[in-house]
Amino acid sequence: NITMEAYRRIGDKLGRNPINVHHHWIQVLEPLLTRYQTGTLGHVDVRKVLLDHLVENNMKYTQDVDWKKLAKLPKFAGTTSTYLRHKLNSMKGSTREMFPKLSPAELTVEAIQRWCNNSQKRDTTKTDDYQEELIAFYNEIIDQERGKGSE
Repeated sequence: NITMEAYRRIGDKLGRNPINVHHHWIQVLEPLLTRYQTGTLGHVDVRKVLLDHLVENNMKYTQDVDWKKLAKLPKFAGTTSTYLRHKLNSMKGSTREMFPKLSPAELTVEAIQRWCNNSQKRDTTKTDDYQEELIAFYNEIIDQERGKGSE
C-alpha cells in the first residue's frame, strides 16, 4: 500500500495535489498495471463485460453491487473494485449527458447499457500510446530492480 505521505511527495515533485495523485493511481495506473500483469490488458472491453454482468444478475443500481466480490470473478481478472466502480460511474455520467431527462430512478444499468450500445466509439490511439509508454517504463523499472538483485 502507498501512504498518503508518498502521494504528497509525488504530488510535490509533479506539482499536483496529493489527492489527485492518489485518485490517478487507484483509478488509472494500478488497474492498468494489474491488467497488464494478468495478461488481460486490451483483450476485452471491460465496460461491456461489466454492463452485461450487472444486467444478467439484475443489479440495476450502483448500490446493488458488491464491488469487491465482483472484482474477484474470473471475467474481471486484473481489475480492482475501485476501477470497476469508476468505469460504471463514468458511463453513468455519459448516459446522464445523453439522456438528461432521465430521473435518478430511471438511470439504471439498462439505461447505461443502451447508451454504451448506441454511443459512438472514440479513437483510442492516444490512450493506447499512453498505456504502451507506461508499460515500457514499468518494464524498465522492473528490469533495473532485477539487475540490482543479481549483483
